[in-house]
Amino acid sequence: MQPLQPVSVADLQAFLDTPEQLLQQSPQLQLAVASYIETPRSLLEVLANSTDTQVSQAASLHVNYAGEITENWQQVVDTILQQQQLGQNDRLAVELLKLGTVPPCFFSEWVPAEKLIPALRNPHMPLKYRLQLLERLAQEPTLEPRLQVAESPETPLAVLEQLAGDLELPIRLAVKFNPSCPPSLIELVEGQHTVASDWNTDAEQLTMLGQSRWPWIRLAVAQNPSATAETLMQLAGDGVYKIQLAISQNPLAPTQALNLLVNHYYDEIQTALAKHPKTSEEALLKLYPKHKHTIITQRKNLPLSIIDQLVRDRSDKNFYYYVNSVINQPNTSGEILELLANDSLESMRVKVAKHPQVLVSTLKQLAKDSSSEVREAVISHPKTPKAVKKSLLSKNQTNYVYRISSGFKPKDQQQKLEQQSQDPNTSPHILAELAKSSDSIIRCYVGKNSSTPLEALIELMKDSNLQVRECVLRNINIPYLEEHQRIMIEEEYKQMILGRYRLLLSQLDTEEITNAHQLMARRTDSPYALAQVLEKGDRNSKLTAARSNKTPIQVLQQLAKDADEAVRQAVSQNANLPLHNLLELARDPSVNVRSNLAYKPSHSKTPTPIQLLEILAQDESERIRARVAEHPNTPVEILVRLANDSSREVKTKLIANPNTPTTILNRLGLEENLVNQRNPNTPGIVLAQAVKSMSGKNLADFIKHPVKGSQMPAETLAQLATHTDSSVRYRVASHPNTPATVLRQLARDSYVATVRAVASNPNTSPETLEVLASHPDFTTRLDVVRNPNTPPRALSQIVQSTQNSGNTPNQTVDMLKSAFPGNHNDVLRSIAGNPHTPIEALEILARREFVGATPDPQALIPPTTDDEIVRSLAYNPSLTPQLLAILTHDPSIEVRVCLVRHPNLTEALWLRLAEDTAISVREAVAAANNAPVSVLELLARDEQSEVRIKVATNSNTLIPVLELLARDENPSVRTAAASNPHLPESILTQLASDEKVEVRRAVAQNPNTPAAIKQTLRDLLVQPNTQQATSTTLRGISRIYNPSSDDITTILAEYANSDNAFVRLVTLLHPLTPPEILTQATQSASWLERYAVADNPATPRELRQQLTQDSNRVVRVAAKV
Repeated sequence: MQPLQPVSVADLQAFLDTPEQLLQQSPQLQLAVASYIETPRSLLEVLANSTDTQVSQAASLHVNYAGEITENWQQVVDTILQQQQLGQNDRLAVELLKLGTVPPCFFSEWVPAEKLIPALRNPHMPLKYRLQLLERLAQEPTLEPRLQVAESPETPLAVLEQLAGDLELPIRLAVKFNPSCPPSLIELVEGQHTVASDWNTDAEQLTMLGQSRWPWIRLAVAQNPSATAETLMQLAGDGVYKIQLAISQNPLAPTQALNLLVNHYYDEIQTALAKHPKTSEEALLKLYPKHKHTIITQRKNLPLSIIDQLVRDRSDKNFYYYVNSVINQPNTSGEILELLANDSLESMRVKVAKHPQVLVSTLKQLAKDSSSEVREAVISHPKTPKAVKKSLLSKNQTNYVYRISSGFKPKDQQQKLEQQSQDPNTSPHILAELAKSSDSIIRCYVGKNSSTPLEALIELMKDSNLQVRECVLRNINIPYLEEHQRIMIEEEYKQMILGRYRLLLSQLDTEEITNAHQLMARRTDSPYALAQVLEKGDRNSKLTAARSNKTPIQVLQQLAKDADEAVRQAVSQNANLPLHNLLELARDPSVNVRSNLAYKPSHSKTPTPIQLLEILAQDESERIRARVAEHPNTPVEILVRLANDSSREVKTKLIANPNTPTTILNRLGLEENLVNQRNPNTPGIVLAQAVKSMSGKNLADFIKHPVKGSQMPAETLAQLATHTDSSVRYRVASHPNTPATVLRQLARDSYVATVRAVASNPNTSPETLEVLASHPDFTTRLDVVRNPNTPPRALSQIVQSTQNSGNTPNQTVDMLKSAFPGNHNDVLRSIAGNPHTPIEALEILARREFVGATPDPQALIPPTTDDEIVRSLAYNPSLTPQLLAILTHDPSIEVRVCLVRHPNLTEALWLRLAEDTAISVREAVAAANNAPVSVLELLARDEQSEVRIKVATNSNTLIPVLELLARDENPSVRTAAASNPHLPESILTQLASDEKVEVRRAVAQNPNTPAAIKQTLRDLLVQPNTQQATSTTLRGISRIYNPSSDDITTILAEYANSDNAFVRLVTLLHPLTPPEILTQATQSASWLERYAVADNPATPRELRQQLTQDSNRVVRVAAKV
């Protein structure tokens, strides 16, 4: 976390006339100017074009350049964050999601939903982030993410509205039982679905519902056979798979709509089209190669083109099975049969010879067949010419006996009936009788026969066999029938089709409901499962539902009437229970239930309704009225009324309530001796009267740990300062209302605990503290040093003192509690770090002139000031350059290293430290971001490579110096230079061909490396020989956070020091990040880190107020919200 280099208006003056010169300065200075609140627009316009991304962005977002953000600030921030390259990647973002403060905009579209779902339950994730995740998960195609959203009580209404009409029943059930879902929404969606599913709904309404935003409604329209062809055409182009499938299964879907789906990539839709009776011949031809089996076995009226393809393709192993399936179909032509007449299979040639569509030429051909069965079939066929029959009979080629006089009649009665049913010369009477045959083939032939009477056709239209009904529709007389007769036949067929379709939809609904309820029943903590508690839940289940914020309101209302007192008691604390139910419970027969209503947990932020408190304030139970008296939401009017309550318990609770009027506290205190010293509003006169009648121990307990804003009179404390009980005097000395005059008196008290309390009291005067500075008790002197009123001369007096005595022996509890273990060095450490310590005293410490105790004259080596004291001194912001100069020669290397962080170092002192003999000191200087450029240039030539490495990684190092280090003979130095984000592309290109792999790898990882160079080095991004190689994407974190075992505050402290900017951003957004880290980040050179502090809900008010004056427009608006 790099701090901003300090700049002032005076620093800007040098660039006002020639702004372009700013671009020649170090990136550190450019960034400081771009982040300075008073930088004028003229300089910002130049810096906005800086080659340094961080500088240009800081200038572009400066309030003097871009102005304040007035609206949609979070959207603006999210847009900017999405564009940031902070070293983030999806795996790192998911890992940090355990902390809960990863902005959702950092997750790419490739992050699986199951990685995001656990974050919804993370208590540290800000609500705005959870809402963004809910909106994202609501768009997921899989069920579980949308189900999580539908169940969450935090889901925004707009998202619930979207999911209320989801295609999946579990989603709709979850929305319906979501406690945040208004019943009116469910009524609207279910009402529309009822209309869309009704086959009697008029076409206009269905057309309108077919354009619904809810896919469930559109699906119902797509399944509705009453929808117009235009509506079904429109839905065929819907992007939702289930809706397109419904079109392909709707028996009345127009052919044009089915044609739109023929090229669909889902096999289920193509299979449905292969079965659909209205699928066009052209579409069937497209489907035939992939769905041949379905088309042949499921359709009873195949077009000639399909049959022709089937017959001509003998390569299929199921050829004969398929041919036998279609040979008796009505569209099997004589030409097709002619092809089959040459088949090698005797049974096939027999079927051709018997077929009613066979050509006479084919029969003549088959009359010469070698098979007697084939020739017998030819003789039996009514189309066979008499000459051919006589020829066959004369040659004695058959065993059948025919009577020429009565026509040739087969012995086989079945064959005779089939011939009669096909023969148009058969009388209508016989055809009507044949229409009643139990053989569906015969009934089918009758249905097609042009001589079949109308009455028989109408009856056949009701036949249970689909093929028979289809044969009737192909009867050549259908178009010539009376219109009402034709409509009656077609309507019978339509109703038969629709009946089967309705059964299919019913089966699908039943299956969907069963599966959905099984799934939801397994989600035991879901609102749906909680709602089932009313029907079959045991006592524990009801208690769980009564306490859950996911339980639907209607279920809570039923639980409020449960016979079990414990259930009613639990539901009374549920924030989702409506007011009228609470008011009913206020009159519950159970005292425990009513008492529970009057209790408000300390963590609860929901105010208790006044109407409820009004009822409970009049309760017959003294315990309940007492709870109302102490309730933080009880209005003043009720408190005044309770002041006249007959119960002393009620009044005792009343005087503890900070909302009770002072007049009431005054009356109850003076008249009834009811006093509560913990109430800051208790009048001083009441407190003064109370202490008059108290003994020593009770009195000490009464005034100890006074509440902030206590009204205890100073006069009363002055009287108690002379009390004979030492504990009372100790409590007076600790009291915030004790005046300085009384404290001066108590500073001479014989009881050391009292003296310590005087030394700690912020009311103690400087004069008294100066006297106590020489007190022999160590804790007393330490308290004096820590007191903000202690004058500088007293601090100087302590520094020059040689006493090193310890604490007075602790003989009482007060003395034990007030004592601080330690020695005189602890006092000196506090003085050394105190910015109010006089310079002369600091100089004594800096020169190590004070040794901490009386020197031993016999010691061979004279003692010196403890190193810890001087290290504390090195951090004192009041040190002058002269004192710092003394410390640059301090014998402790650690002290000299500490000086690097001091803001008052002059360039001369920087140079002195840069020439220090200790390598660690020079390293610290080289790593300091506020080190002068000239010092870094000097250290770039240091003989120690460790120092040069620090210079190479310093973000303040000038480009010419980086170029020098990029040519360093030491590969580690070149590696460090290659990792510097400010290194020019030309040098990166040069280092990309370095002989050392570590150097080339650093180039590959540098964000400024051109993409083409990175591509050539991509193999170096994986390090197979290091432990981190298995997780190169997690290099930004020191260790993996385990929520079940790791202390999150410790982890956050570690992550705050990460080299990865993304890790630091997420850390600074976390509410448990230590305050000192947030304070440090307010001075960060990165506006994103300052934004994170401003957006952190745990940031102290003073820090947030400070950031409202930040130069960055995003930081300012986040701090103001």
